[in-house]
Amino acid sequence: MYKYLFIMLIISVCIGQDEWIYYNVQAGVYRTKPDNSERELFMDSLSVLDVSENEDNFLFSKGSNIYLMSTSTVDTLTLENIIYYARLTQNENEIVYFQPTWGSTTKDQIYKYSFLDNSITLIADSLDRMINLWGIMSPQKDKIAYFKSDSTYNHYQLFVVDIESGQTTFLMTINTTVSYLPPSSYWAIDDYIYLTIKNYNDYYHLYKVHSSNAEMPLVQLTDGETSFKLAHSYNSNLNKLVLTSTNVADSLSDLWVYELETNQLSFIDTIKGKILDRQTWSKDNLKVAIQLQLNLGPGEVLPIQIYDFVNDTITALSDSALPLFWLGGQELDIRKNFDYTPTDYFLSQNFPNPFNPITTVRYEVPEDSFVDVTVYDMLGNVVSNLVNTNQSSGYKSIQWDAINNQGEPVSAGVYLYKIQAGDFVDTKKMILLK
Repeated sequence: MYKYLFIMLIISVCIGQDEWIYYNVQAGVYRTKPDNSERELFMDSLSVLDVSENEDNFLFSKGSNIYLMSTSTVDTLTLENIIYYARLTQNENEIVYFQPTWGSTTKDQIYKYSFLDNSITLIADSLDRMINLWGIMSPQKDKIAYFKSDSTYNHYQLFVVDIESGQTTFLMTINTTVSYLPPSSYWAIDDYIYLTIKNYNDYYHLYKVHSSNAEMPLVQLTDGETSFKLAHSYNSNLNKLVLTSTNVADSLSDLWVYELETNQLSFIDTIKGKILDRQTWSKDNLKVAIQLQLNLGPGEVLPIQIYDFVNDTITALSDSALPLFWLGGQELDIRKNFDYTPTDYFLSQNFPNPFNPITTVRYEVPEDSFVDVTVYDMLGNVVSNLVNTNQSSGYKSIQWDAINNQGEPVSAGVYLYKIQAGDFVDTKKMILLK
């Protein structure tokens, strides 16, 4: 018994050490250890869209190109337009994606694409874009749920389509308000779709609808004079969901956890932020990464926060981004399959901007060069030398923590950052807030 427990503890520690949280920052994929001990650029110039359940395949995008990558292959799909949602399906080498229809927000389409034979199949159309922005995929990745606008104002028809057969099932019509922030939904392993709906009293509450039995009614799960918001998640096996209720006056949110099996809603903590965007859970469902915003708008995104339900702690990570995937146990070398050499010199706008106190400057070097990246004040005085060395070609990044060359924090204001590499020179502005 003691030997068994000791072995299990070793396994748990090893898995924990291998865990990473993946997220997109600008046009690069970063990953961070949940304890904030390590952070690295995982894939530059791309955005991660999905990861297979066994963590062997990654789906990336860059502009209108979609890349399916494994340790041995890279498959590419080039589309005419940029899409806003794409996921892997239960079939290897197959994806689904949502295609916008320009000039209309109620005629978007869902396509299935096979990387084996390059076939494209339309499986749903006439989608309402605002309510479908984050997509609703089944845990088995064999079905997609989506909404269409009803002829009645603020009424939306909920459908489920089988990805393989294309068979569509109408579930019900839902009455809710969809504004600039689309409601989040989650398709759980209990065959219910959980979603937040605005009721007749103008409060958002959590509801569930059965994903295959259209005879079962819509069930309200929370009530009262408090709005509960659900965050989107790519996890496929959750037995609990994070909700927030917000006090608009003080920019704070109460954090709640809803247990799917017991229907129990438990208060966890009060944290900073008003808009809960994303939740991604560890494999054991004991820790969750969440991301909140103070308001909608630039510079209002707060750092990723890790809530540990065992130790009752919150850890703030260094990046402000949407935590997309919490992976562990796999050390994939898919990066070797992608061309890391840019074609031109380029200096990106720092992110975040405005910032306090850390920001990232990204730049591209198409050939081996001596690179100088320097921060100046508005009078042209040198504040901090970020890079001053020979560098190989590639996609590069450097962080500035608002510290000058003397090791002192600098005051809030507008600063310039300049790159010189080969014959290339470029300068951009950044804003430090305090």
